[in-house]
Amino acid sequence: MIWRVFNSPGSLRGKLLLTNLEALTNICTNGAQILGFIAGGALLVSSFIPFASGLRGYSKKILIVALVMIALGVSVTLIVNVLLTVHQPGRFDLALAASLAVAAIIGLIEIALSIAGYFLPTIIADRQNKKNKLMILICNIVSFIPLVWLIAFIWACIPEKPAMVAPLSESTPPEE
Repeated sequence: MIWRVFNSPGSLRGKLLLTNLEALTNICTNGAQILGFIAGGALLVSSFIPFASGLRGYSKKILIVALVMIALGVSVTLIVNVLLTVHQPGRFDLALAASLAVAAIIGLIEIALSIAGYFLPTIIADRQNKKNKLMILICNIVSFIPLVWLIAFIWACIPEKPAMVAPLSESTPPEE
């Protein structure tokens, strides 16, 4: 039934729905490409901060995620264009549905990686068991300003200095 609505030659409703699906495919493709370049590029640049502070393991992981996001941003247009080469204009077919699905899935993957990248200072502070991880989390949640994110990221990557004086334990008797 639905195929008849989309594929009937004189159906204005089918043509409008098909045009909207093609436009949605373009929007998802362009959004995934832009998100891949912007978020991937930001993570790529920020991957050098943990490296400079001695957290080389985090630096490698951030670098890999950044390169994956950039690669997805580059490849989404290529994949969608390859799928659309078999698409027959003016008809709803599997190529159009597959290209929309691929663009949407790649976009969702990039959104998930971007959210993880946004909370990267909090993740690093938690893994390093920092005393100020709550403050870093608050900076992450409250601020959408890139400068504050950068400050929180550097704050999470700076190693904490050990205490100058050892705390007194209760088990040692006081000296007389």
